[in-house]
Amino acid sequence: MNRISTTLKMKKRSYNDLFFIAMITLPFLGLLGITSYLVRVVTLQGTYGSIGGVVPIVAANVEDPAFHNVKEVPKELIDGRTVTIAITEDALFFGELKNFSSNLNDPSKRFRISHVDGSPQVGLLITQIESWLKSRRVNENIPRDQMLVLLPTKKLPMPILLQIMQALKQTNQFPNIVLGTGIT
Repeated sequence: MNRISTTLKMKKRSYNDLFFIAMITLPFLGLLGITSYLVRVVTLQGTYGSIGGVVPIVAANVEDPAFHNVKEVPKELIDGRTVTIAITEDALFFGELKNFSSNLNDPSKRFRISHVDGSPQVGLLITQIESWLKSRRVNENIPRDQMLVLLPTKKLPMPILLQIMQALKQTNQFPNIVLGTGIT
């Protein structure tokens, strides 16, 4: 008899142990979930934004085959004289698009602004582009460009590219920024 009562006590005790373990674990897991949510809320940035870019598809008039016959006409075209900025891990290059077809390190047709401690000098880039565009308008009688082509390398981090695009958009010099590719 005494043995049976000890077995019942043991079973009751093990049931109580499981119950108490569950009672301790569930609030701990709930507290862990709330804490991880709060850490995520505190560490994430509060504001988000996007930077508009333009992707040219065709440079020809596109007719609408529907019954209302709307005709699309491109406002700006990319040609050899379009202002282009190439962004590499070492420097920023700018000039006309026709001068970026080969030998990126040739200084005769492009301007180079080296990075300082791995950080691009966007302010210097903007001032030099503005003075270059002004001299180009005066000396060569080239009208102000409405288009800018950005050519980043594949290894360039996206936040740096977005910061450069945002800085160029804020100058109101180029209403249309086209993101290109092809520099390796």
